[in-house]
Amino acid sequence: IIDLRQDKVYNSHHSYQLRYSTSDSIQLFKFLYKTVPQKNIYLKRKFKIFLKYFLLRPLKIDKDIKNILENLNYGHVAEKLTQRSAKPFTPVRFRPWP
Repeated sequence: IIDLRQDKVYNSHHSYQLRYSTSDSIQLFKFLYKTVPQKNIYLKRKFKIFLKYFLLRPLKIDKDIKNILENLNYGHVAEKLTQRSAKPFTPVRFRPWP
Protein backbone atom coordinates (compact mmCIF):
# COMPACT_ATOMS: atom_id res chain seq x y z
CA ILE A 1 0.00 0.00 0.00
CA ILE A 2 2.75 2.46 0.97
CA ASP A 3 6.29 2.07 -0.27
CA LEU A 4 8.37 3.05 2.75
CA ARG A 5 12.10 3.03 2.19
CA GLN A 6 13.29 2.88 5.74
CA ASP A 7 11.90 1.73 9.04
CA LYS A 8 13.56 1.00 12.32
CA VAL A 9 12.26 -0.64 15.44
CA TYR A 10 13.86 0.23 18.74
CA ASN A 11 13.28 -1.65 21.95
CA SER A 12 12.41 0.86 24.62
CA HIS A 13 11.99 -0.06 28.29
CA HIS A 14 8.34 -1.12 28.18
CA SER A 15 7.47 -0.67 24.52
CA TYR A 16 8.83 -0.58 21.01
CA GLN A 17 9.41 2.57 18.97
CA LEU A 18 8.90 2.75 15.22
CA ARG A 19 11.02 5.37 13.49
CA TYR A 20 10.75 6.52 9.90
CA SER A 21 12.57 9.02 7.74
CA THR A 22 10.95 12.40 7.12
CA SER A 23 9.88 11.52 3.58
CA ASP A 24 8.40 8.21 4.75
CA SER A 25 6.58 10.00 7.55
CA ILE A 26 5.06 12.43 5.06
CA GLN A 27 3.87 9.50 2.94
CA LEU A 28 2.34 8.00 6.07
CA PHE A 29 0.58 11.31 6.82
CA LYS A 30 -0.94 11.35 3.33
CA PHE A 31 -2.08 7.75 3.68
CA LEU A 32 -3.63 8.27 7.12
CA TYR A 33 -5.45 11.54 6.52
CA LYS A 34 -6.20 11.82 2.79
CA THR A 35 -9.78 10.54 3.00
CA VAL A 36 -10.68 11.27 6.61
CA PRO A 37 -13.59 13.63 7.31
CA GLN A 38 -12.91 16.24 9.99
CA LYS A 39 -15.38 14.85 12.49
CA ASN A 40 -13.82 11.38 12.28
CA ILE A 41 -10.15 12.32 12.51
CA TYR A 42 -8.18 9.63 14.28
CA LEU A 43 -4.79 9.61 15.95
CA LYS A 44 -5.32 13.23 16.96
CA ARG A 45 -2.02 13.55 18.85
CA LYS A 46 -0.15 12.21 15.82
CA PHE A 47 -1.99 14.66 13.58
CA LYS A 48 -0.99 17.56 15.85
CA ILE A 49 2.65 16.48 15.60
CA PHE A 50 2.40 16.49 11.81
CA LEU A 51 0.68 19.87 11.88
CA LYS A 52 3.43 21.32 14.05
CA TYR A 53 6.04 19.96 11.63
CA PHE A 54 4.30 21.52 8.62
CA LEU A 55 4.09 24.87 10.43
CA LEU A 56 7.84 24.71 11.05
CA ARG A 57 8.67 23.43 7.54
CA PRO A 58 6.13 24.96 5.13
CA LEU A 59 8.31 24.05 2.13
CA LYS A 60 7.38 20.40 2.73
CA ILE A 61 3.71 21.17 2.03
CA ASP A 62 2.90 19.90 -1.43
CA LYS A 63 -0.43 19.94 -3.26
CA ASP A 64 -1.71 16.76 -1.56
CA ILE A 65 -0.81 17.95 1.93
CA LYS A 66 -2.34 21.36 1.26
CA ASN A 67 -5.60 19.69 0.18
CA ILE A 68 -5.64 17.47 3.27
CA LEU A 69 -5.10 20.41 5.61
CA GLU A 70 -7.75 22.51 3.86
CA ASN A 71 -10.25 19.64 3.93
CA LEU A 72 -9.67 19.28 7.67
CA ASN A 73 -10.10 23.07 8.14
CA TYR A 74 -6.44 23.75 8.86
CA GLY A 75 -5.86 25.85 5.74
CA HIS A 76 -5.46 29.27 7.34
CA VAL A 77 -5.96 28.65 11.04
CA ALA A 78 -3.67 26.44 13.07
CA GLU A 79 -3.87 25.38 16.65
CA LYS A 80 -1.45 26.64 19.21
CA LEU A 81 0.49 23.56 20.18
CA THR A 82 1.54 22.98 23.75
CA GLN A 83 3.35 20.03 25.22
CA ARG A 84 1.04 17.38 26.68
CA SER A 85 -1.65 19.87 27.55
CA ALA A 86 -5.07 18.50 28.41
CA LYS A 87 -6.58 21.94 27.86
CA PRO A 88 -8.25 22.78 24.54
CA PHE A 89 -6.00 24.43 22.00
CA THR A 90 -6.48 28.09 21.14
CA PRO A 91 -6.73 28.97 17.43
CA VAL A 92 -4.07 31.40 16.19
CA ARG A 93 -3.60 33.00 12.78
CA PHE A 94 -0.53 32.48 10.67
CA ARG A 95 0.41 33.14 7.07
CA PRO A 96 -1.44 31.14 4.38
CA TRP A 97 -0.06 27.89 3.02
CA PRO A 98 2.24 28.24 0.00
